[in-house]
Amino acid sequence: MNTSRAASVSTTHNDSRNSRTRGSRLRIALRTAVEVTALLVIATLLVVGALTTGPGPDAAVETTRVRAEAGDSLWAIAREHPVAGQTTAETVELIVRLNGLQSPRVPAGGALAVPDVDANLQVASK
Repeated sequence: MNTSRAASVSTTHNDSRNSRTRGSRLRIALRTAVEVTALLVIATLLVVGALTTGPGPDAAVETTRVRAEAGDSLWAIAREHPVAGQTTAETVELIVRLNGLQSPRVPAGGALAVPDVDANLQVASK
């Protein structure tokens, strides 16, 4: 009887351990499935966002460099270097962004990246 009872207890103990192991494996598989699904959703959103956003306003603008003279204004420089489809104010903003300026003040004697009129006319006509 003792042998039979020991075998029964041992079998019950093994069944309990196997049940816990199966439950643990199931939780790991479920967690992995959730993580993979979340990564796929994030990747899909990033791809869709990149496809629908398109290039920024500065993407198609060819630039050249000019040296700013004392007394020059960004407004005057923007009027000399227009971008098709942009107002002079938008071109001033573009020049500020292209050069990382903190304000629309012209650094006298400094070289500025400005829209290249000739190259931008060719891009606009295509």
